[in-house]
Amino acid sequence: MQRFVGTEKPYTLFDPACGTANLLFAVLNQQEVLKESIKLYGSEVDPTLIRLAYINANLQEKEVEFFHQDSLKPILLEPVDVVVSDLPVGYYPDDETAQGYELKAEQDHSYSHHLFIEQSIKYTKEGGYLFL
Repeated sequence: MQRFVGTEKPYTLFDPACGTANLLFAVLNQQEVLKESIKLYGSEVDPTLIRLAYINANLQEKEVEFFHQDSLKPILLEPVDVVVSDLPVGYYPDDETAQGYELKAEQDHSYSHHLFIEQSIKYTKEGGYLFL
């Protein structure tokens, strides 16, 4: 499913650090056509934030598939057309998981935003878009 400028084809949209899903819905609500056919995905590690995202989706009557997990670990998701995210900045404390990334730090903890960029590229289709 994809939609490019000038067409009316649906597409898939993923936020790997969705928090309360405000950015995800801000992007969706700015689309002029086919809002109902855009497939939304969001991932969040914080249980409180993902509950708020779920409530946000229900209040707006939008269908979103949420993943309550660390987004830097493998996600059961096919690559999407668009990744949009306000990346968390700081150190990623799970050094074992970080070892699977090219952008990992050689010593100490890796920067989470570097790992999120690499992970976002993995989950974007060839020719897809990232807005980070």
